[in-house]
Amino acid sequence: MAEGEETVQCLTTKEIKALARPEFASNPEKFYPTKTFEKLGYTRTQCKICKNNYWRHTESKTTCGDSNCDGKYSFIGDGIGKGKKITFAEAWKGYEQSFTTARIPCKSIERYPVVARWRNDVEFVAAGIYCF
Repeated sequence: MAEGEETVQCLTTKEIKALARPEFASNPEKFYPTKTFEKLGYTRTQCKICKNNYWRHTESKTTCGDSNCDGKYSFIGDGIGKGKKITFAEAWKGYEQSFTTARIPCKSIERYPVVARWRNDVEFVAAGIYCF
């Protein structure tokens, strides 16, 4: 290293998250759609195991849901089939509506062919994004 040069320290993902976590905790409305979550019945709380903040729907949920805190994977076994079953179209509509309060304007587009009929050199998997 030449005289007068500074070294740049690279941080790991965990280190960056550790630095950002206090800001997220002290100012959640800046980083999360808090009004939307509250309107849907969620409250923000702190995990009793890892001390990370998370959103919960029921008061009985006392951990963040991470497998390290729960001691199991909740989507396996008893996590399947709970609640109201919905169709794919209903799930997509709910996902789509979650963006209506986003700070970044976005909207859905009409369905578009997945196979690029005008390009026979394009593979099926990539054909859907070549349109854009």
